[in-house]
Amino acid sequence: MSIRTFVAGAMIAVAPLAAGSARAEDAAPATRETMRRVFGALAILLPASADADRFTDPAQRDALQLAFEELARSSHDLAQHGAPGDEAFRLFARSLATDAEDAASRFARGRLGEAAFRVGRLTQRCAACHSRLPAAREFPFADRLLEKVNLSTLPPEDQATLLVATRRFDEALATWERLFANREVSPFEVEQGGAVLDYLTVAIRAQADLPRAERTLAALARRSDAPRALRSRLLGWTDNLRELVAVKRATPRLERAAILAERARSLAEFPFDQDGLVFDLYASSLLQQEVADRAGSAAKPDPELARAFWLLGVLDARITPPLRLSDEEVYMEAALRTGPSGPYGERAYERIEELLLIDYGAVRIDDLPEEARARLTELRRSRGERETEGASF
Repeated sequence: MSIRTFVAGAMIAVAPLAAGSARAEDAAPATRETMRRVFGALAILLPASADADRFTDPAQRDALQLAFEELARSSHDLAQHGAPGDEAFRLFARSLATDAEDAASRFARGRLGEAAFRVGRLTQRCAACHSRLPAAREFPFADRLLEKVNLSTLPPEDQATLLVATRRFDEALATWERLFANREVSPFEVEQGGAVLDYLTVAIRAQADLPRAERTLAALARRSDAPRALRSRLLGWTDNLRELVAVKRATPRLERAAILAERARSLAEFPFDQDGLVFDLYASSLLQQEVADRAGSAAKPDPELARAFWLLGVLDARITPPLRLSDEEVYMEAALRTGPSGPYGERAYERIEELLLIDYGAVRIDDLPEEARARLTELRRSRGERETEGASF
């Protein structure tokens, strides 16, 4: 496992706080105290994760085990009480707690490699959460964590990831831009490694700086060592960015996002084709803004909010490369819970059921672990469905 996967995983574990942090930090003292507990645990895990010898040192085991357990407890508390009304925030925090509990359990059993892998999974899920909205304020807790890491000792990809985790978006973009200009690293290598996707995600969703992204991709396309197919894709993305800058539409956000998502889908000629990536990212940005504006505004089911979450799940599944962890399931559950009796609630339940079967390699619902079956039962009940005695799901 690379430093990027594990070290950044511990650091970006804080990411579920990002989109809801303004509300959470301004909430009750108990919520702020919960956030401090999360950061306190990470302050122990982060430096250790940067040092493989320290992570595997028996003398450090008790302290690390306690940090894992505290991270799980505080994340669980945050999921229960933090950012009221923000369904996505609650579900991301719950995912963080689940992954932390799993990592703590494996670490306690001496399965250190597996524990590191589970912590590393936080990177993919939480990086997406962190960059879903522009930062409205500073993030001093994360800044203190960053001070514990010597950025100059890390590869550029790791530096950029940690800068994103602390909301230093401009510095992160500059770090990626230096990587793209480095003649010792091929354009194909940076694109295949996910750096271009990460760059565009931050530039479009977190910074909303489309002209900067256009200039950067155009410069990368001009490199003589860029393969022809990649050059064509990069130039296509620059055209898409120019179009998004030039066209100002009065169409409501949700409808415009749906239109852009469909247009992106029409550009894909092959499985996992990313030709529509810019439109997908921009559509997801519009949807995140819609979700943020609606969060906590209504106690009753909201069909439009359910649709926004559904579309976010669809887009996340399409944007996320095959070897990365998608947050599709989180958004699908949010769609179900915000519109349980509507059409998106039904479709979301079906998709969650399918994803669980795939994740566990099962062919029948009865083959799923007890906790997965219990979760499906709870989701069905949340939709008002009654269990039929003797029924087999």
